[in-house]
Amino acid sequence: MLLRDKAYHYGVMLGDGFLAKGENGYSVLLKAIDKDFVIFWRNCIERMYGKQYSIYDMKAEGENRQKCYLCKVYGKDKVEEVEKLTHNKTELPNFVFDGDNEVKKSFIQGLMDSEGYITTSFSPIKDTHIGLYFANTSRWTKDFWHMFKSLNIEVSDLKLRKMKDGRKDLYWFKINILDYVNNGLSFNIFRKRRRLEWISKILNDYTHNYKGRRYSLAVVEK
Repeated sequence: MLLRDKAYHYGVMLGDGFLAKGENGYSVLLKAIDKDFVIFWRNCIERMYGKQYSIYDMKAEGENRQKCYLCKVYGKDKVEEVEKLTHNKTELPNFVFDGDNEVKKSFIQGLMDSEGYITTSFSPIKDTHIGLYFANTSRWTKDFWHMFKSLNIEVSDLKLRKMKDGRKDLYWFKINILDYVNNGLSFNIFRKRRRLEWISKILNDYTHNYKGRRYSLAVVEK
């Protein structure tokens, strides 16, 4: 259990997580608009470190003025461990590659909670579009893409979107929703999980009503 918690923690650290070093000390932290996401991560690190950590409500800020939730774990050793195992967040940690499938899934879950997203577009005129995606600016996205393939989860080709205005280029790929769900993967964020469950039901109905048809990326991308 602790190794799966650690894998999830590292997925979050390579996603929405943050390493802080400054006058207020060293800390690993997660700040997000989804409290259930922060709670799940907090529960993992509490089991890892055997201590209790608080979650704080943060004032609404930014263009969207959305309320955020923060959990911060102090410790120079904790920051340096993440930096060491991820080479300053430029590589995926080896213990995940060496772990069993459940460890890999926990790591995937942490990154998908951070950076995964679902799009839906239903129109009587235009093509219907349903998609589960992962996108990130880091070069390790290729290794993450390979991790899905190692679990027999169908993914699209890894693609690169060239960005303008000095922004980093974006690596992204699409994920087979039914393969993802059937491997026991979901989201720990309610709003994402609810949408995923709704879409997967639609796709399951599709494959049930049309015998012999298998939902695949090739089908939905035509």
